[in-house]
Amino acid sequence: DQSSEAVAYAREHFPLPNLRFDIGAAENLPYADAAFELITAFELIEHLEDWRALLREAHRLLAPNGFFLVSTPNKRYYAETRAEAGENPFHVHEFDHAEFVRELSLAFP
Repeated sequence: DQSSEAVAYAREHFPLPNLRFDIGAAENLPYADAAFELITAFELIEHLEDWRALLREAHRLLAPNGFFLVSTPNKRYYAETRAEAGENPFHVHEFDHAEFVRELSLAFP
């Protein structure tokens, strides 16, 4: 996470010997290639200016036969649920299903 407050909270409330919380940008992480067997990015990609950098970084960091679990709101259905409130000001790019599948398949053939 880029928020030092969020990382401090996580470190305090979820201390486990096999778990580490670091501060950093998802698009450029200080870890070796193929360092992870599992990478998760839940409801993150839509907040990034350079969301393709997240996909490239996940691909770089993922071990062979690893898993990348990523989610984002579906643009069509999310817009319906936010009809009264309006657009989410924190979303930089929202994906429809076809676009999301296409972009994931480019990064993870």
